This record gives sequence, C-alpha cells and structure tokens, in this order.
Amino acid sequence: MNNYISQQDIAKSDLWKKTLPLFGRLDIELTERCNNNCLHCCINLPENDLTAKQKELSTDEWKRIIKEAADLGTI
Repeated sequence: MNNYISQQDIAKSDLWKKTLPLFGRLDIELTERCNNNCLHCCINLPENDLTAKQKELSTDEWKRIIKEAADLGTI
C-alpha cells in the first residue's frame, strides 16, 4: 500500500457507533437565494426569487429541525 491508503477494520470504525448521527454534525443551507453568485457555491438563485422564498422553511421549522438534531447528539 502507498502512503495515502490504509486498511481499517470496519467493525472498529466510529461510523458504526449508534450514539451519534453520521459524523456528529449537521450542515444546513437556510436558503437557495443569494446575491453573491460565487462560482464554488450551489446556492445560485437570485436573492429576490419569490418562488424559492415561498419554498423555504420558517424560522420555527428550522428551530425544530436543529433541536431534533441536537437531541440526537449533533454538534
């Protein structure tokens, strides 16, 4: 094997522990709208796109999702 690959016993991997969600973290995008239009970003709808805005979750819905994730052990 080269320096970039190593064999691991999958049964001992942290990925199989049941105490935390996968990787123990949550990445979220609150909107698909942005006025920056960065090349590297997937958030690529204009800031004033009303159709996209209507599909977005409310603050209370996001709070519930984040609380559920935290209750599951997400950091």
